[in-house]
Amino acid sequence: MGGSSRGRSRLRGWKEQGFERFIKDFALMASKGLFSFDTDPLFRTQKGRYYLVAIPERTLLASELPQDIGKLLSRVRAPLRFTECNYIQESTTAGW
Repeated sequence: MGGSSRGRSRLRGWKEQGFERFIKDFALMASKGLFSFDTDPLFRTQKGRYYLVAIPERTLLASELPQDIGKLLSRVRAPLRFTECNYIQESTTAGW
């Protein structure tokens, strides 16, 4: 899982146990091959964007999903590469 040191430096005083609790679900999704993003209000910074919390070691491919789920997901196309995004603007996701 990547991205945790970047997120850890922004947690502004959270103790280690608090960080571990925060990151647990994001790490679980990344372990299943999904990129994990969260919203910015946690840090009270710019509104309307999602920040990268966890990166999968191996990305789950749509072709590996059950056919019905893959068909649904094929309707959504993101005009970006998650591997290159630390943040995604909320307005960017509106057209997906």
